[in-house]
Amino acid sequence: MNSKTITIFATMLLLTVATACGQAPAKTETEATPHPLPEGAVAFNYDNHLYFDVVIRDSIPALLVFDTGNTSLLLDSTFYAEHFAAQGTLRKAFVGGAGDGRQMASVDMSGWEYRVGEFAHKDQTAVVLNLRKILGNNVSGMFGMEFVRGRKVEFNYADQYMRILSDEQPDSSYTCIDCKWLDDSKTRILVPVKIALDATTSREGLFLVDMGSSGTIAINSSSVVKMGLQNHSGTQKMVYAVGGIGGSRTDNLVKLASVELGGLSVSNIRADYSGNTTGALADKRYDGLIGNELLERFDVIFDFAECKMYLRANRNFDTPSRYFFGIALTPQRDHWTVNGLLEGGKAEKAGVKRGDRIVKINGKTPSEMSEAERKALTRSREPWHATIDRNGTITEIVIECED
Repeated sequence: MNSKTITIFATMLLLTVATACGQAPAKTETEATPHPLPEGAVAFNYDNHLYFDVVIRDSIPALLVFDTGNTSLLLDSTFYAEHFAAQGTLRKAFVGGAGDGRQMASVDMSGWEYRVGEFAHKDQTAVVLNLRKILGNNVSGMFGMEFVRGRKVEFNYADQYMRILSDEQPDSSYTCIDCKWLDDSKTRILVPVKIALDATTSREGLFLVDMGSSGTIAINSSSVVKMGLQNHSGTQKMVYAVGGIGGSRTDNLVKLASVELGGLSVSNIRADYSGNTTGALADKRYDGLIGNELLERFDVIFDFAECKMYLRANRNFDTPSRYFFGIALTPQRDHWTVNGLLEGGKAEKAGVKRGDRIVKINGKTPSEMSEAERKALTRSREPWHATIDRNGTITEIVIECED
């Protein structure tokens, strides 16, 4: 087969596991919400990412993550091999993203119909790569901006639903923000944001909406010098073996005094800035990325036709959603792999190493832990009692919350 090399831009981040265990739900039922879903809404499970039950090619159920950093359909290579390999023809491709390099992937251009709730869509192309090493064993793939192109879409983080709106306009309780397109493809939105490190150091810039990131704000390496962050004494370093699509990544964690979008200000935000020289976090067209841990404080509506964003503070606006344990975990069927670690953090000092296999947390394996128990791990400051299998040697380590 003559292979064609295709370069694909995707900025899905692995910040899921930097602040939580990040395991995709083994069951795809959405948690009970305090209110009935409105007419036309499609439920998702919000667990650092937005997980949707999707049907591919009329009959194949899949658990897909929605990611504005991705254009079309991405399928995990194992999931593809189980269901589609016999009918598919693959070409070579390179994908780049939040990591500091690009990785080999494959492309199937045979046409891909899928349905999210009652909304059907068709992408001509599906990118095939090992997505489970990034997001864990239960994920089937991702879908992205082609699904929402030209549409007005509501994402309700608090009640966990997506709703495609017709001609109705958001009411006056929403703040409207005029945004910009990243490029002529009109698929990626840049939002004006003001970030303040302290009372004397701030920056106003354009930040790329990336709902594939579970973090708050990620500041590009190209903006670090402009703010003098490289000389800031209050930073800590987080190193990932797998930092997302594209490879490894090193983040410098920093506390921001405030982040302001459209006049709505959120205080005391843990953000990160990149040391990468290549990839999405070194792109000079924007100052950084906005992720789910910031967006989850709002009811969000995107107008992907008019390039506008509408925000309204939700009931979680003033409530810290997660605590930080200085460890990045990628869930597998029978263990969590330690993918990243805060240098000098409590987990590292307790003896945790990157590459460790954590077989139990608080006495339970990944499969034994309920969705509520998993989410509760970072909604509380209670320490984790981790059982680590390191080359056959079992070690018990207590992992405490960072200050």
